Amino acid sequence: MSEYLFLAETKHIEQDDDIDVVIKECLQIGSGKNFITFAGAGSGKTYSLKKALEFLKSQHSDNFSRQGKRIAVVTFTNNAANEIVDRIEQNPIFSVSTIHSFCWSAITGFNEDIRKWYLEKIPFDLGELEKKEEKGRAGKASDARKRTITRLKEKIDWLAESRSFTYDPSGVSSSKNALSHTDVLKIFAHFLITKPMMAEVIVNKFPFIFIDESQDTDKNVINSFFELASMKVNEVVIGLFGDTMQRIFGGGEAELGKTKPSGWVSFDKKMNHRSAKRIVGLGNQIRDESDKRKQYARNGAKDGHIRYFLLPHNVKK
Repeated sequence: MSEYLFLAETKHIEQDDDIDVVIKECLQIGSGKNFITFAGAGSGKTYSLKKALEFLKSQHSDNFSRQGKRIAVVTFTNNAANEIVDRIEQNPIFSVSTIHSFCWSAITGFNEDIRKWYLEKIPFDLGELEKKEEKGRAGKASDARKRTITRLKEKIDWLAESRSFTYDPSGVSSSKNALSHTDVLKIFAHFLITKPMMAEVIVNKFPFIFIDESQDTDKNVINSFFELASMKVNEVVIGLFGDTMQRIFGGGEAELGKTKPSGWVSFDKKMNHRSAKRIVGLGNQIRDESDKRKQYARNGAKDGHIRYFLLPHNVKK
């Protein structure tokens, strides 16, 4: 095998600078230019987000503060949210949060609507479980289904009266009125599409919404934001940042990197400012079997080293 097989092509450090310029052109209310920025490892995805936020601060800091409007930056994990906070200048017009916190803040207080959502959802889930139980065999799986069936029936009885709901980001609370992480996302996505008032409140409060790590963001939530953008085309600008090959958690939109809604602009940052040429080249080889996106190494980057460790498939941990 040639030692140059995986050496990536190199480009000037400023190769992707024009993308940050074009992103600014999207950042005008009424532009109708919602966008998706695909950025592989080391390409400066957070840098582009930072530049966009700096631009919006220079344009809207005073009037947004007076009007009570904010710029939402939503990411998947607390660590990622903290990294963004560390990267940007502290300013009250920025609202940085995890996707779960953002969704919960939007549905908090909609207790009767949440109760009705459960009363529609639980009977469907119950019916599916009972069908499986009828066809299933006795054993641990059957015992687990029976416990879940009992729990769901008890919850339907509990929901017969008006209730208030809470959310524990740590996931520790198991009380009947505590929403799970998954349900917070599902309820938000459903409400955003079906309740015009919620959509109105969101765009009035957050004229600009950036979703980082969009490859991991629940597909129902992503699709609800696509719907929001189409409903409020002259009132909100939504920007997604992500890389489908860096997906870690399940539930993300698998087709995010392959398709986009009509009218959305797609940007592809191709530089890798972090890695050696051989590392970038190997990544390109791996991606060639998936989305065929290609990265370049920086001019002057080292060749680097790749080591393969081959183990029999039956090795026990």
